[in-house]
Amino acid sequence: MFDAQRLDIDLDHYSVHVLAGCLKLFFREMPEPLMTYELYDDFLWATTVTDPIERNQIIFNHISKLPKPNYDLLERLTFHLARVARQESANRMNANSLAIVFAPCILRTNKSMQMQDKLNDISKQTICIESIISEQMRQISDTLNDIDILDTACHTASSRLSSIRHSKMNMHRDAISVVRTHSNVVDDDEEEYLTQQISELITEKNHLTTILPTFRIASACSDEDILSSNENEEMVNTNASSDECLNSTVINNDNIKTLNTKTTKSIGNVNNPNKISTTNLTKTKDEIH
Repeated sequence: MFDAQRLDIDLDHYSVHVLAGCLKLFFREMPEPLMTYELYDDFLWATTVTDPIERNQIIFNHISKLPKPNYDLLERLTFHLARVARQESANRMNANSLAIVFAPCILRTNKSMQMQDKLNDISKQTICIESIISEQMRQISDTLNDIDILDTACHTASSRLSSIRHSKMNMHRDAISVVRTHSNVVDDDEEEYLTQQISELITEKNHLTTILPTFRIASACSDEDILSSNENEEMVNTNASSDECLNSTVINNDNIKTLNTKTTKSIGNVNNPNKISTTNLTKTKDEIH
């Protein structure tokens, strides 16, 4: 429907405040709010959890229950708001400010409520949306840091590869050696190794760039399991299985980090070309003997 009525509009001709107002109006006029009436109470209940890590896990667990169109749109909206909040020094809009503005547009109920209950809900709505934006900001920062690491490693490997190829060209041009020496073989091995590593680093960087706007939701236990875990933790004799379930629900840096062990080892090897040469030289000697 939207594609059929699509208009060519130059957004640069309009004030950013006008565009933001249109965006809020779009969400307010949706027949059902983006985060749905059905999950409203669940989202607000999650804000009563005091531990921020656990609260985020519960909130994102509920987000995963949204219909796909709602999920996709919330994901894109949150990425946009997180990018805005990252420019707080220029626009004075942090995660809390954005949550205050957008929470009533995307998280609301259709139930009749007393005024005091509505006021109480406003603060919970804000906490919920602020938690989502803040978590997305953290994920973006972590992913961008990983991309920077990959860029550095790729640059290091590319420089080393260029040096090897330049050296081989000089040797061929000057006809210094007719017989392939151990050094020649090592250079060939290292060139092949570095070429492979650069390809893997680029692939990983492209992957991180692709998932940058997305939610990264760790596998979680149910809300009942989380509650059970919390209750058991307050008892003197804590049930071990409950602890294990609680631990599996925690979002930490290890869950969010997308650099896998293989790539991390590759980065370490790329940053240590001497290690590469020594390893390949030993391998070459063994093959010769």
